[in-house]
Amino acid sequence: MKEIKSLFGGRDLIEDLRELCISELRATLSASVSLKVASDRINWIERVFSNVIRAVIVVASGLTHQKEVRDIFVDVVERVVEPLQKIDCSVDEVSLIFKMTASLFNSLQNIENARRERLARSFHRCMECVRQAVCYMWTRIPRSQRREWMQVGFIVQ
Repeated sequence: MKEIKSLFGGRDLIEDLRELCISELRATLSASVSLKVASDRINWIERVFSNVIRAVIVVASGLTHQKEVRDIFVDVVERVVEPLQKIDCSVDEVSLIFKMTASLFNSLQNIENARRERLARSFHRCMECVRQAVCYMWTRIPRSQRREWMQVGFIVQ
């Protein structure tokens, strides 16, 4: 993940991924909801996409120390869940965003083929793990309790 983080260090690659994902989302959401709703939702997603994906990459690349592993839940809530909830995404939309982002990594043209193929599995695995964690938190932790949960540092079921 550290190599993937260095790839996304520049603005161009994350913007390329954002453009690919937003274009896929436009096609998918336009088919399932009214054009006005789809357009509004996509505009909001477009505003937070780069920051959310960059945050996921930063969190994942830093998971080499025990303290960082413990802090992952706080980081995911603060950097991923909360920004997406502020724009009122549904859990299905969040899941779709992460699935598309993972699958579109292979479409990035600014990475040489051999390197892209080598890193694609790690990127896909990271996006899938975060997708599952975010969807779990989204449905299990009521919005009103997220701050308390983050202070304690774990989920009480």
